[in-house]
This record gives sequence, C-alpha cells and structure tokens, in this order.
Amino acid sequence: MSREFSAFKFETREAAKADTSRSQTESLKKQIEDAQKLAEEARRESAELKNLLEGTRKNLKSRADAAYSLAEGAQAKAADAQKRAEHSHAKAEQASSKAEQSTYKAEQADTKVDKFRADYARAGNELNCTGEYLREQMDHLVNQARLGMQASGVPMPAIEPPPPRTKTAEAAGANESSSKVENPTAPPRRRRFSNDIQLLPVGFPSSKPVPATSVALSKGAAAAGEREATTGGAGVSKGGVGGPEGFSSNDIAVADVRDRVTKLEHEFLKWKDGIQNELLAKVFNYPKRIEQGIKAVAASVLELQEEVERLSIESSSRPMPVVV
Repeated sequence: MSREFSAFKFETREAAKADTSRSQTESLKKQIEDAQKLAEEARRESAELKNLLEGTRKNLKSRADAAYSLAEGAQAKAADAQKRAEHSHAKAEQASSKAEQSTYKAEQADTKVDKFRADYARAGNELNCTGEYLREQMDHLVNQARLGMQASGVPMPAIEPPPPRTKTAEAAGANESSSKVENPTAPPRRRRFSNDIQLLPVGFPSSKPVPATSVALSKGAAAAGEREATTGGAGVSKGGVGGPEGFSSNDIAVADVRDRVTKLEHEFLKWKDGIQNELLAKVFNYPKRIEQGIKAVAASVLELQEEVERLSIESSSRPMPVVV
C-alpha cells in the first residue's frame, strides 16, 4: 500500500508540476502575444510619427523657402528703391541746377533790361539834344537866307502859316524871332546836357531815381517847341505834323513803345517768379518723398527678417522624435 500511495503521490506531484508548467507556458505565450501586439502598435505609432515628422519638416522647409524668397524679393525691392532714390536725387540735383540756371538767366535778363533802360534813356537824351541843335541850325539858316534875299531885292517866297499857337507862345516866339533878326551872323548855340540827366517818359519803370532837372528840361523842350514855332522861318514846330501841341508823332510812338516794354517786363518778371517758385517747390519736395519711400521699404524688410528669424528659431527649438 505504501508503494502505491508513494506512486500516486509522485504522479500527483508530477501532474501538478505539469499543470503549473503548462499554465506558466500559456501565460508566457500570452505575454509574448501581448508583447508582439505592443511592438506592432509601437511600430505603427513610430511610422505615424515618422510620417508626421516628415510632413512637419517639409512644411517648415517650404515656409523657410517662402520666407527666404520673400526676403530676397524684399532685398531686390530695397535695391530697386535705392536706385530710384538715387535717380530721384539726381533729378532733384538737375532740377536744382536748372533752377540756378533759370535764376542766372533771370538775373542776366534783369541786367539786360537795366542796360536797355540806360541805353534808351541815353538815346532819348541824345535825340532831344540833336533835335534842338538841328532846329537852331535850321532857324539860323532860314534867317540868313531871308536877310540875303531882302538885301538883294529878291521877293520873299510864300511861307505856309504855322499851326495855331497860344498867346504865351506867340509872345515868346516874337521875342526870339526879333532877337535872331537883330543878330543874324551870330553862330547858333548848341545846348549841352550833363551825363546824369535821363529824359524818361511818365510810366517808364526805372531802377534809378530820375533827377528833377530832367523834368525841367522836358518842360523846357516843350516850351522851346512852342517858341520856335513862331520864328517866322520855315514854320517847323516842335509839335510836328499831326501831333498835339508840344509833342511830336515820334514822341508819341516812343512813349507807346516804352509802355509796351514796361508791360513785357512785368510779364517776364511774373513768369520768372512763377518758374522759380515751382522749381523750388519741386526741389524741396523730392527729398521728403524719397525719405518716406526708403523708410517704408526698410520697415517691410525688417518685418520679413523678423518673420524668417522666428521660423528658424521654431524649427530649431522643436525636438525631433526618436523612431524605435
């Protein structure tokens, strides 16, 4: 009995060991299957992470390329803006030089106008002096011819009557004609005027003040015309043919020309001032516009550079996942 019990006990122990080993084997198999499932899930997750990282890398690369292209475009725009600024600066310098040339030409024109005034006044003075001298010579020759014809008994030719005169002019002319008849052989006196006298008409602009003697000489010349009209000679009056008393048609034409010159001078000065103001406004406005354009371009370039730096920092600071 003891042998049978020992054998049964041994068999029971062996069966328990077998059951234990079998259960352990099944448990190990289950653990292995679970480990395989975990490994499969880990491989799948790693593949997904790898794909996600690849997409993130491509996205970051495309964004970095776009940022670099934007930066290059901004640099090209900045270079173009700088070229335009230089071109505008050159244009501003050209406009400034043109303004200086216009100012110089305007000054030359002013100088020419002043010279024209002086020459015109000098020519008028000389013309008046020459006219007075020629009138005196003519009266002297007419008086000599009259005395010679009276002495030789030749009848006097018919002389046309002079134009109507005032009582003052008749008295002055009678006195002057009697004095010339009493001294027929006396040489005519030539009037001499000083160089500082300018006979300018009323309304003619002049940069220099007209001396008071010129006004007196003008009035004296008009009175002399009235006096010489009564000399009894050829009947030549200062008024001339068709002109008012005391003024000839030449004097009226000269005054008209002087008025036209004055009008043209005023128009030229107005045009010169307008051109100078326009050029100065352009010269002063060009640098401001150039500076504003450069500031705007520089601000856009700085913004693009900051965006590129931010993207670079984000891409470099993000940790790369480890693929198992």
